[in-house]
Amino acid sequence: MENSSGHTAVDDCILACCSSGIPRIDKLEIEGRGFHTNLYAVRGVYSGGKEGKSRIQWLRSMVGSPDLISIPGETGRMYEANVDDVGYRLVALYTPFREDGVEGQPVSVSTDQIAVEPDILKEVKQKLDLGSVKFEALCDKDRSPKKVPGLGSLERRILEVNRKRIKVVKPGSKTSFPTTEIRGTYAPPFHVELFRNDQHRIRIVVDSENEVDLLVQTRHLRDVVVLVIRGLAQRFNSTSLNTLLKIEN
Repeated sequence: MENSSGHTAVDDCILACCSSGIPRIDKLEIEGRGFHTNLYAVRGVYSGGKEGKSRIQWLRSMVGSPDLISIPGETGRMYEANVDDVGYRLVALYTPFREDGVEGQPVSVSTDQIAVEPDILKEVKQKLDLGSVKFEALCDKDRSPKKVPGLGSLERRILEVNRKRIKVVKPGSKTSFPTTEIRGTYAPPFHVELFRNDQHRIRIVVDSENEVDLLVQTRHLRDVVVLVIRGLAQRFNSTSLNTLLKIEN
């Protein structure tokens, strides 16, 4: 069916699509200060009609390696870095979409290598130089899904780390001696896990049968604990943690 201009509906559709152009993103950049405690934002100039639901994926890139490591769930224009990003470059992959669903060419941009925040780095270096450190933490002994918050299931623990091993101790009381709950070296599969939805919790995994979740008071302290552990593991063992923390001797 022709309209008043003599074009059919199909002609108008083709004309509209051609005038809109292929969706594209230019001048893509990531804004942020470069430390692991900072917020990062991806910005660019979109062209090619009205922008629809463009897709963004945040990834990590190891310096000197072509491999990209996806960061699950991070698909927004903003990304809050954490201690897991130390030693990596952050990469934002931006795929432009026009509002009618037409997909453009993906474009990526990366940061410089993410560094440890200076105040935290200073504290971590001091503790690494000591070679043996103790941290106070809490352990949630009731991790059942039916637990009611605030019923006092948290118990005190002492996390002891040195150049050769890591240990979690339940302190003694008037009626009991101190007991070691977890003990192990930094050899694989040892690792420390973070929780993006809980900035006070860390999980220490010695092996498939020995792991513990600990709570600390602040994110700052959590970062110090994790970096000290990873630093000791890097310095004195040949493990996969070597690339995660760059600390000068």
